[in-house]
Parts: sequence; structure tokens; C-alpha cells
Amino acid sequence: MRLVEFAPVKEQQLDEIDVKRAMTAGALALATGIGGSNLPMPSQNRAPATEPVATKKEQPAPEKKALDPKLKKFTDIVVKKYNINYELASEIVTLAKKHEKKLFPRVEDLLAIIGIESSFNPQAVSGLRTDPAVGLTQIRPNIWGLDAEGLMGDIEKQISASSDILSKYNRHLNNKEDAVHAYNVGITAFQRGDYNPNYVAKFANEKQLYR
Repeated sequence: MRLVEFAPVKEQQLDEIDVKRAMTAGALALATGIGGSNLPMPSQNRAPATEPVATKKEQPAPEKKALDPKLKKFTDIVVKKYNINYELASEIVTLAKKHEKKLFPRVEDLLAIIGIESSFNPQAVSGLRTDPAVGLTQIRPNIWGLDAEGLMGDIEKQISASSDILSKYNRHLNNKEDAVHAYNVGITAFQRGDYNPNYVAKFANEKQLYR
């Protein structure tokens, strides 16, 4: 038997054959989806889609709490009689309600005091040279250990201080009318017999507005 001798194949020819085989295998893998699992698919190279940013919904403005019908009526009375800004009148009435006492003074009492003392003017100042009375309720700061400037600029402090004074006098004298007397002339003057019936009458008439 005759042996067939194979001619040696050059190295370059082997390389070309390997490249062709690899290209054929790669084309077949892409066509069939078989193999080539290590190659990234086109979609894997894409940048991830950007999610639309959700816009923050604007919060609705908080609704103002409706004024109690009784306090609204009081506010209307103050605005009509003293011709002041409705917001200011409403604030004063609301604070008078906030700082009323269980027995005395009630909101109507505080509003009556404010009416005859300052006509609802928070910047009112008395004509006294020494320690003039200030604010809605005409309190003399030094007598009560209060800062005059701070008291003038704080209507809540004016109302709360007046409420405390009237309540204190009522407990001490055990009489609401006497407490109003003492608020006007001072507790010491009242106890020695200094009365002001006109002030008490004005207080009573003013209070009638809110009944």
C-alpha cells in the first residue's frame, strides 16, 4: 500500500483558516442566537432610560379657621363703633376670649375695658408724665413691673395683663364692680374711699354692646 504524504501546511495558512472558522462560527451564533453568551447584547450597552422626575404638588394654603359666630358678632360691633381695621378688631376679640377668666373678667368685660380705656387703639398713651399708662387697656408698666416698650408692642400682653389685674382685684374685693373701680383709680385709692361712679357707668354701658 502506498503511503500518501501530506505536504506541510504553512503556519500563516493555518492562521487564516482559524480566522475564517472563527468568523463563520460568530456569524452563525449571531444568526441563531446560540453561543456567544459572553458578548453583550446591543441593548446592554444603552444608557438606562431616565425616569421622569415627578413634580412636587403644591400644598394648598391652610384655610383660616372660621371665627366663632359670637366672636364674629363682637368683631363687627367693634369695627362699626370704633372704625378700625377688621383684622385688628378680630385679633383683639380673639385674644380677649383667649385670656378671659372663668369668673371675671369675661370676654365682654375685657372688650368693655378696652373700649373705654383706649377706643381700641393699641398705641394709646396717657398724659401722665411719670409712668404713663399704655396700650389697649392703659396699664402703667412700672406699677406692674412690666417693660413699657415691650408692653406697647404686644397687644396680647396688654390684654392678658389687664385680665390678670381685674381677676386679682375681684378675688381681693369679692365684687366685680369694685374690681372695675379699683382698676380705674388703683386699689390703694379705692380702699381709702376714692370712687369713680362715671367710670363704672361707662363700663356697664360699653358691656351692653356685647349682650
